[in-house]
Amino acid sequence: MKFDQLSVKWKTLDDTTHQIERIDRDQVSFQYSNSAGITWNMSLDECESLTTQLLLFVPQSRNLSEGKPRNHNLSWTQGDDQLLRDLWANEATLDNFISQLHRSEGSIKTRLKYLGIADLSKAPKGSLNPQGPARGNLSWDEYEDQILINLIEEGSSISAMSDTLERSELSIKSRLKVLGINQS
Repeated sequence: MKFDQLSVKWKTLDDTTHQIERIDRDQVSFQYSNSAGITWNMSLDECESLTTQLLLFVPQSRNLSEGKPRNHNLSWTQGDDQLLRDLWANEATLDNFISQLHRSEGSIKTRLKYLGIADLSKAPKGSLNPQGPARGNLSWDEYEDQILINLIEEGSSISAMSDTLERSELSIKSRLKVLGINQS
């Protein structure tokens, strides 16, 4: 297939116009130029490489234009996973996770669970606290049981355990009984 003319234009978020056009019909030579005055010639291989790199940003641009996080619905990379681990280890805020990973809160919580870092399925919206506030009638989990056991070993009062676990004193006493722990 022979193309008589090939020209592709696009505009980036900073209002810079970019263009790639075929400059020689008989040879496979292209020229890149932009509105900032930068110009260079490129081979077909270089043009294909640049085009491939640019296509990676198309979904991200669409996501941003729709008000979604830049990486919405894109696969997690090893770099993303490492950044997620680092943020968790450094006890970053939810806002830091969102701004650095360009992902939604739900996506971040799901990935933390998938990687075995933390199960935040009971954490309320806007929180990375696995305990969540006002646990109320939610089922106890292993994480809370371990905290309860640690508090017993530290000699905490029922009142202090209630405050820490955000459970009623009656709930604390009932759980201790279920675990077979006598509190004096």
